[in-house]
Amino acid sequence: MFWNPQREDFISPESGMTITRGLGKLRHRQCSRLADAVKILLEECRNYTETIPAVARVFSMLEQSLKLGLERLQSVPSTYQRMVLEVTIVQRTYLELKGLLEYMTIYKNFVFLGSLDDLFDHFRVLAGCLIFERRKRRLRKTSLVPSSE
Repeated sequence: MFWNPQREDFISPESGMTITRGLGKLRHRQCSRLADAVKILLEECRNYTETIPAVARVFSMLEQSLKLGLERLQSVPSTYQRMVLEVTIVQRTYLELKGLLEYMTIYKNFVFLGSLDDLFDHFRVLAGCLIFERRKRRLRKTSLVPSSE
């Protein structure tokens, strides 16, 4: 699932019958590896969101981003550099969604007893890792972090 694409992973038509040169796609073997891992993760997310429908909105953004990234990688010809970037985007989105799912299934079950608004407060910032506003508030109360107000 996680590797840095090399030149041999990039397939460009050799026939010379294309209008633009330098465009190609990710090798089918590598694309299948990504697609299989994504399919398993999306199924796990679907199972989880069916049991707790209130969190479906939180998951849907990352799920959609992952599906579209994989679809672009499979169907849209691009340059080698763009293909490497697309693989990285799919891998990063996969990790974000996997982290969210593990957080919700392992850790959040122990601490989340509040309302749906509390849940969305927790996920205001989602950029590769989860940052919690509540933790910052707690630190301010103990005066370990100076208040900016």
